[in-house]
Amino acid sequence: MLLKGDILIRFIKEIFLIVIILLIIGLYVERYYFYFHYEDKEVIKPEPIIKDDTLEIKNTSKKYVDIKGEVASPGVYEINEGFIINDVISLAGGLTETADLSKINLSKKVSDEDVIYIYSKEEVIKEDIKINYNNTSTVIKDDNNLININTADKNELMKLNGIGEVKASSIIEYRNTNGLFLNIEDIKNVPGISSNLYEKIKAFITI
Repeated sequence: MLLKGDILIRFIKEIFLIVIILLIIGLYVERYYFYFHYEDKEVIKPEPIIKDDTLEIKNTSKKYVDIKGEVASPGVYEINEGFIINDVISLAGGLTETADLSKINLSKKVSDEDVIYIYSKEEVIKEDIKINYNNTSTVIKDDNNLININTADKNELMKLNGIGEVKASSIIEYRNTNGLFLNIEDIKNVPGISSNLYEKIKAFITI
């Protein structure tokens, strides 16, 4: 038969055992909650957005020009901002011995997708191109008073029917970039000069 003292001691032991069990369960619950709560945060953590690299690619887009004719290595070349025709000629290995630069503006800046053509001396002579070396602003006309599209300034070109200031400037810019016209029909290569406009002016122009 148990005494009251023994009962009290047994009761205290049971209480102590229960407390220990609850503490152990509490530790496991805490570790379980902390582990899964931390994992959830890691899962929903946003990935870094790579934005600057995309912008850098857009800002460093490459530009190219095509150079043909009397250069050592004709072809397409990558250019930098501010390049001029002379720089592109250097990229192409320089001029050949037969190149004719009489009417090419070597200091003209080039743009993306420009086409540069370097004529040979033979081409110039064969097409009988008339060049005024002393005064490029003076218009050279033939016996019939035709306007020479290779040497006419803007004011003279604007005398042609359908040629305004913008088209006249485009003609001058085209020949400075690509060289002289080898025949009058080449003027149709100038932006803004349509076939219909060419038909209107062809009787009044020469090279």
